[in-house]
Amino acid sequence: MCSLGAGVTQEAGVPVALNSSGLPLITTVAPAFSVGISQEYIDDIKEALQPLRDEGVTLLVGCTYLGTGKGLMLALQQLGWAPLAVVTTATLSEGRIHAELRSTAPLALSWAAEYTVEPMVWHPSLSGRGTWSNLTSIEFTRQFQRANGGELVSYIGAAAFAASCSLADAIERAGSLETDEVAAALNSATLFEFFSNLTYNKDGQADEDM
Repeated sequence: MCSLGAGVTQEAGVPVALNSSGLPLITTVAPAFSVGISQEYIDDIKEALQPLRDEGVTLLVGCTYLGTGKGLMLALQQLGWAPLAVVTTATLSEGRIHAELRSTAPLALSWAAEYTVEPMVWHPSLSGRGTWSNLTSIEFTRQFQRANGGELVSYIGAAAFAASCSLADAIERAGSLETDEVAAALNSATLFEFFSNLTYNKDGQADEDM
C-alpha cells in the first residue's frame, strides 16, 4: 500500500489491518517497472505478503507499476492465497500485462482476472474528442501505435500528450511565450481533451477526473 493509502482507506470507513504497534500494516518491496522479473523478486513479494495473510487481510491495496503488479499476481498464485479482492495501479491498464501473463503464466492471468481490480485515469475506449488535438482516444491510440511499431500506449503517454495540448492551447490564448503569461493562461481555463477535462489547482497541478 502507498504510504498515504491507509489514511485514505480509513477515511472511507474501511477497516485497516494494524501491526503490533497499532499502526497501519504496510509492507514494501522494491518497485519493478518492466515485466522481466525473477523468481527471487516474486519470493520477496511473497515474504512481504505473509504478515498481511497472517492478519487475515481480505482486501489488498497495492501501489504498483507493471513489473510489481505482475509479481504480485504471481506471488498470490504461488502462495495459493485468494483475498476477496486485490487493487493495483498502472498494471491492468497496461495492455502488455495480459499478453505477458497469457504466454508465461496463464494461471496467474486467471488469478488476476478473478480477484484484481484497478482504478484507471484513462483508457483507449473512452469517448469524446479533444478540443485542441481534435482526436478521440482511439484515434490517438492508433496514431501512437503506427509511430511506435504497434506498441500500446499507457495512460502515462496519453497524459503527457494531453499536457502538451494544454500547454499549446495556453500559449495560443496568451499570444506569448512569456512564462508568467502562459502560466496565467493555464490557470484560468479548462480544456477538454480526450484524456480528461484538464484544469489546474492553485498549486499548478492537474486536477482531472478518474
